[in-house]
Amino acid sequence: MRAPPDGQTLPASLPALALRLGPGAVAGVVLFSLVINLTLLAAPLYMLQVYDRVLASGSIPTLALLTLVTLGIMAASAGLEFYRAQVLSRLALRFDLTWSEPLLRRLLRSVGARARARTHQPLRDIESVRALLCGHAILAVLDAPFVPIFLVVLFALHPLLGVLGLVAALSLVAIALGTELATAASIRQASGASSHAHRLVENAERNALVVSAMGMMDSIARRWSDVHVQALAANERATDRKDAFRALTKFVRPGLQTGVLGLGAFLAVRGEISAGSIVAASIVLGRTLAPIEMAVGSWRELVIGRQAYARLREAATTFLKAPEGRISLPAPEGRLQAENLVVPGREGQPPVLDRISFALAPGEALGLVGASGAGKTTLLNLLAGVWQPARGSVRLDDAELGQWDAADLGRHIGYLPQEIGLFDVTVAENICRLGTADPEEIVRAARAAGAHEMILRLPDGYGTRAGEGGASLSAGQRQRVGLARALYGRPRLILLDEPNAHLDARGEDLLRQTIRKLKEEGCTIVIAMHGKGLLAFVDHVLELEDGRCKRFVPRAEYEAPTPPETPRRPRTVVPLSERRAARRMRRAAS
Repeated sequence: MRAPPDGQTLPASLPALALRLGPGAVAGVVLFSLVINLTLLAAPLYMLQVYDRVLASGSIPTLALLTLVTLGIMAASAGLEFYRAQVLSRLALRFDLTWSEPLLRRLLRSVGARARARTHQPLRDIESVRALLCGHAILAVLDAPFVPIFLVVLFALHPLLGVLGLVAALSLVAIALGTELATAASIRQASGASSHAHRLVENAERNALVVSAMGMMDSIARRWSDVHVQALAANERATDRKDAFRALTKFVRPGLQTGVLGLGAFLAVRGEISAGSIVAASIVLGRTLAPIEMAVGSWRELVIGRQAYARLREAATTFLKAPEGRISLPAPEGRLQAENLVVPGREGQPPVLDRISFALAPGEALGLVGASGAGKTTLLNLLAGVWQPARGSVRLDDAELGQWDAADLGRHIGYLPQEIGLFDVTVAENICRLGTADPEEIVRAARAAGAHEMILRLPDGYGTRAGEGGASLSAGQRQRVGLARALYGRPRLILLDEPNAHLDARGEDLLRQTIRKLKEEGCTIVIAMHGKGLLAFVDHVLELEDGRCKRFVPRAEYEAPTPPETPRRPRTVVPLSERRAARRMRRAAS
């Protein structure tokens, strides 16, 4: 299934979405629904003929023929029902295949740029919409437009029966609208609280070591419980109100059915309709109310599906914007320019980065130094294109990062963040960035990172599973595998965030060799560092202080000792009386 092109947003409504997914399939579903609803008239017509003709004539052949024809029509109706469900299922599957992958891809690209972006909610919304497109609720929606057909039949039997059927249909519609008004807000609150609780658990799982080591389990459990109770309370309110309306439906529905039987009997006693019309009217009224009753029973599914589609459409509008003027660019040489980069702080806080500018030529290395919180990691994220500056630009070979396709740009960048972020796949798959494995390039990248021998000592070598977040590897092993991943594909721009944080002396020696070789190959390297262990391998130093550039100087100048200040001669204070005496002596001498 082809994915939608960039910039294609979701239609304004679910019917428009279905038409876009498959207009022929939608036309077939509507036609099948019409035929199915017409075939439902077979049962009342059968009873009408049996009571009015067969019982009066006593003709067994006529009864047999009517029975066979009716059974054949019912079998055809069942077949059409099955085929309609299959078509709806295929449309739902096509919707998922069309939108889930491109939306996830764009969401993942935007997570860094949008601190509060969540990838799981749009995917859950896709599941909710898919369930709506092939569930019972959509069948009720498809059958509801054919309710007037059954009302016409009731009016044909007798005008009073038609009026009663119309009143019954309007009564159930009123119940459905009441259900919507009474439950929509509670369902929305329950959904929001449930999402909040899920995010809290996910955050706790990501930080399980910190949670366990610092005894935060009870605090997190209490926070989760508070949010979960809110979700349960909102869900209970919605369920109670829905059950109340459902109970009302259970009373109204059989009451109306009884009413049509009583009215039919009254009209039959007066000789205005036949006995067969009584049974036929009861069956037709049941068919009239069935889709409305089904809609009331599945109203929660309808509301959740519509809310999910509204959120999904907003996400698609935000994240699937078409890039303007983007073409495939040639592989970069590694010229890097940062021009007046600004990243604002939180409200009332100073900027995280304020007017940062520098330029590097291919083969040059830059060391980022500064205290914790100075903005080193933020600057690396800007250089990687993960975040977007509020002002300023980052250029790679004179092209702003925004002009590159994200996948193409990623192949030319090697990034080693502080949180390595390994996936629960093999070491080899992690190194090749989950793409098509090239064994020779995997080994080359591992050798370049000084990780090849270490990987061979793992239980299954390159086939060892890293575990979730690299849990089956030590911190130093994760860092070296992460460095090999950064070097896979021979990228021209290498960004390293404290790459020696978890390395022993042997690992740090190998890292120095790697940096030296990368510079010889003409790679541009930016290293965020705390200590001075890697300072000897950079050409320039950018010192950050509170998000500002304190100085951008060659390494030699940064390492040069600061000349001591010349001490000032202490000033001698002469008493006023002595100064006056000295002036008198000078006047006398003159």
